[in-house]
Amino acid sequence: MNKLFIKISTIATLIIQTTIISAQTKTLDDFENKTGWNFIKSDGVSLNLTNEKGLTGNAIRFDYDFTKGTGYGGIQKLFPIDLPENYEFTFYVKAESPANNFEIKFIDKTGDNVWWVSNRNYDFPTEWKKVTIKKRHINFAWGPTTDQNLKRIDRIEFTIASFIGGKGTVWLDNFKFEPLPAETSTYPQPTITATSSAKNHSTDFITDGSSETYWQSTEATNQHLVIDFKTRREFGGLQINWLENNSAKSFDILLSADSKTWEKAYTVQSNQSNISFIRLPEAEAHYVRIDVIENSGSNVVGIREIKFLSTKESLTQNDFLIYTASNSPKGNYPRYFSKQASFWTITGVNNDTKEALINEDGMVEVDKGLFSIEPLIKIGDSLFNWSNVASIHSMGELGVKKEFDFVPTVTWQLNQLTLETGVTAIGEANKNSKLNIRYKLKNRSNVANDFEFYLLIRPYQVNPYYQFLNYPGGVGKIKSITEGDGNYLVVDDKTVLFQKSTTHLGPSIPMKEIRWNLSAKKKCLWPTQLPIKMAWQPVLLSIGCTLMQARALYCMLLSPFMATNRVTKNRVQKMLPLNLPNHRNSGKQKQAISNSIYLHRPTVLLTPINRTWHTYWLTATKWAFNPVPARMNEAGYATAH
Repeated sequence: MNKLFIKISTIATLIIQTTIISAQTKTLDDFENKTGWNFIKSDGVSLNLTNEKGLTGNAIRFDYDFTKGTGYGGIQKLFPIDLPENYEFTFYVKAESPANNFEIKFIDKTGDNVWWVSNRNYDFPTEWKKVTIKKRHINFAWGPTTDQNLKRIDRIEFTIASFIGGKGTVWLDNFKFEPLPAETSTYPQPTITATSSAKNHSTDFITDGSSETYWQSTEATNQHLVIDFKTRREFGGLQINWLENNSAKSFDILLSADSKTWEKAYTVQSNQSNISFIRLPEAEAHYVRIDVIENSGSNVVGIREIKFLSTKESLTQNDFLIYTASNSPKGNYPRYFSKQASFWTITGVNNDTKEALINEDGMVEVDKGLFSIEPLIKIGDSLFNWSNVASIHSMGELGVKKEFDFVPTVTWQLNQLTLETGVTAIGEANKNSKLNIRYKLKNRSNVANDFEFYLLIRPYQVNPYYQFLNYPGGVGKIKSITEGDGNYLVVDDKTVLFQKSTTHLGPSIPMKEIRWNLSAKKKCLWPTQLPIKMAWQPVLLSIGCTLMQARALYCMLLSPFMATNRVTKNRVQKMLPLNLPNHRNSGKQKQAISNSIYLHRPTVLLTPINRTWHTYWLTATKWAFNPVPARMNEAGYATAH
């Protein structure tokens, strides 16, 4: 009887275990056919659904066309699922599509309550990519229910909603569902092994929580560390605090489930910092390996501490930068990443679809959702940014009274030096509009003042991350940077043109150094001369200057709102110098130059005539622009005060 009971128990256990294992991963749809999928669309949207060869077997092909410019279109199917405590959905996607919104919706049996994952302005992959949707990614979208916890799904929908519009094709394959163990934030203390360790500097010090101790290798080449989590662990990335003067210049991060098969997850090619922040959103691994490819020049490599980010600390790029800013010197990142409110205002040509923003710290976002230009000043060994200057906000230059002036301006006051950043927009709406950014540095003291002035291109918006209506703020975009003939820069499809001019009340100001500092060939762009190390921050302009007492320095940047393909190298070279007399007193000449004001010669000094200063305007008489009346202050003329 006992033997029979044991046998029955064993069989029952095997049946239960087999059932659990077989239920772990469920294929919801392998997309071998399009059975059960129905269209959901707005008016003016054309949809088509077919099958094509996929990643394995067939895939579903979904064609859409926003014939009226906007709208939404998707496919929906019945998938009744009672959800466990934790779970994930996975599928593969590729597309030939503009960056529209990609939405995955989960709908209850009433059809009125909707939960979703909304990917705004989604960069669709052109090759097959696995997408994982975990429980924590799914948010309540709308509906009358008072219980917003998703417990049961009736239907699932894949939808494209217009952001850019247009038309495109999306392929989907291998749609699966998998129950998961409950999420946890408690893990065993990891152990670390290394290729070599110096005496009294073992790898145990890497995770001891002390900044005073450190691991150090005995050699510089062929060094690697292996971190054993002792269990499969989900994490969001690494913060590596390198030993000063013993950091790795280039290194790889690899992940493994068994310490035998490794997958490269991250590569750093040009590290110049003592702290490396590595974003690995929702990474899962049992083992992590750090391969040192090249050290910083010393004979050994050293690490003080390695911290492991939680999944929430790098779930989005904004989450990651909030973490990074909290572990970096104040001022290294925009104010809002320090969880401080950041206020801004807008500038643009009336009725134009393009617009720019300037915030209370003098940071200028050149167009919606793109990059920003931010000033930085170095005096001696001290760096000055938004965090350690006094800021004043005005609608024009301080102390200059005009009947009407709408030039949003931010003035920094520091060490007897002031910096004014003002923005205007000129041109014809939706045809040739341009953004003007004017910088004025003035020495308010009675002695000469040495300083260095930097303008930084940064992949951050002025619009903060917490303002997300219709478009997420925070992180911006920079894909490529190229230099043109040393006097203009192309950032993605934006052109930035530079004018340098100076005004003075005495001898000429000696300009020690004007340089475009750019390293476009490197994947990670670093300012080689900038005295502060921050990722993705090439220097647009750097000036070393001795500013005499009561003197001022003017710089002007002009950025067309139009795409770069309308500003060609040949056109820039065709611009001819034209020496004009007094700008203020000649209305005809104002109208003449407003036809083609575009760029100032970057090496000209202003000449004093009756305390009104003049410069050489560069004009293109054959420029394909229509005449645009413009106030001269918007065009960037300089005056001495």
